[in-house]
Amino acid sequence: MPALLLYDGDCESCTAFALRLAGAWTTQADVLAWQQLGTDGLLARRLTPTDARRALWWIDEHGMPHRGAAAVGHALLAARGWRGRLGRVVLTPPLSWFGVPGYWAAARWRHRQPRAVDTTRHPAAHYRGRAA
Repeated sequence: MPALLLYDGDCESCTAFALRLAGAWTTQADVLAWQQLGTDGLLARRLTPTDARRALWWIDEHGMPHRGAAAVGHALLAARGWRGRLGRVVLTPPLSWFGVPGYWAAARWRHRQPRAVDTTRHPAAHYRGRAA
């Protein structure tokens, strides 16, 4: 099963970040708004709608969920070039320790960012990353 990046489709900046990053992937992975999965799809991946509303999630090829800053790191690691190198840095202690409060602050204040994207009408709401 390919990895999956789950983002909040009601958050315009989350959607833009996820789709832009997916365009740089060199590994086989999917990107999907959690709202498109629905409750059953989330539960099959050991997540709840509350989990999905609170953070970005990377579900790796083994089905292991990674939340927030770790999800960003894994999604970056799947990309080529500087993004992949940045992913390695983001996931490596002690720098990884700064990702948690940084991600928390971004998630906490996202209500000040543009919102309300209808993922069912968004032309690129589901994107399959390129294979290496």
